[in-house]
Amino acid sequence: MRKMLPDGDHNAELTIVEELEMADTEGLQILDGVLSILEALPQKYWTIVTSATERLARSRLAFAGISVPKRIITADMVSNGKPHPEPYLRGAEILGLAPEDCIVIEDSTSGSKAGHAAGCKVLATTFSHRIDQLTAADWIVESLAGVKITILPGDQGLELEFVALNRG
Repeated sequence: MRKMLPDGDHNAELTIVEELEMADTEGLQILDGVLSILEALPQKYWTIVTSATERLARSRLAFAGISVPKRIITADMVSNGKPHPEPYLRGAEILGLAPEDCIVIEDSTSGSKAGHAAGCKVLATTFSHRIDQLTAADWIVESLAGVKITILPGDQGLELEFVALNRG
């Protein structure tokens, strides 16, 4: 908003955009595999780090029937949005983990860059971006439906199995 309307009331304009986005649910869909991943994970192992505002994120998650974790990181909770590492550093912090012990699952270029810059491992899906746009990701999959998660015994973390795409 600041770039398009430098002299505008940015908070008011952001509220208008947010209201429009909250009302627009046409075509919203849960990425294949997301529900099975979330069902496999106890809450202590995951959170949501999003470029949406908290109101929009909660609205979209409710529409999709996805439970919102106790604590999430949204655009209005950080000073620097993606691709800056701050959102994922804050996400690791609320999980009580070092960033290098986290895996970020992303579908965007800026999110992949943010996760990588934070020191996390990044698994990206080509749902909304091409392989050549996801260069910051450690691995890329076509769909999250093929991602299998196993909780290691003794609370030693997680193991992920998937077939990564060849970057050619």
